[in-house]
Amino acid sequence: MIGKKTAPKVSTHIDTWLGKDTRIDGTIKAQGTLRLDGTFTGDVISEGDVILGPEAMVTGNIEAGNILLAGRLKGDVMSTGRVEMAASGRLEGNINARALVVNEGAVILGHCRSGQITDKSNQGEVIKLREENLA
Repeated sequence: MIGKKTAPKVSTHIDTWLGKDTRIDGTIKAQGTLRLDGTFTGDVISEGDVILGPEAMVTGNIEAGNILLAGRLKGDVMSTGRVEMAASGRLEGNINARALVVNEGAVILGHCRSGQITDKSNQGEVIKLREENLA
């Protein structure tokens, strides 16, 4: 559409990858794109994008630029960009993102906020994006 800005899609370049036969507990902090196909318990914080492959099982919160959920997540999602739920994706938690795409078959058990982000320094106060970011 002319004049309409859309959130960027998840990067296809992978900087870090957790394979499907791998289990990790802890916190992951990444600067680039992270793909999880294994089992992970803990929080994920990335300045880049996060991809949960169809085999991924994650228990914890994810905070990233863009997020693609094709696996299972029990936890909350916060994205400064776009969250896309693939048909195989299942989320038991809340979504807070600038843009949200839900494909047929995806399951979300929680609340969704789109078009706004939460500033953690204000303890959950919702800060609306400037009008030029929504146009």
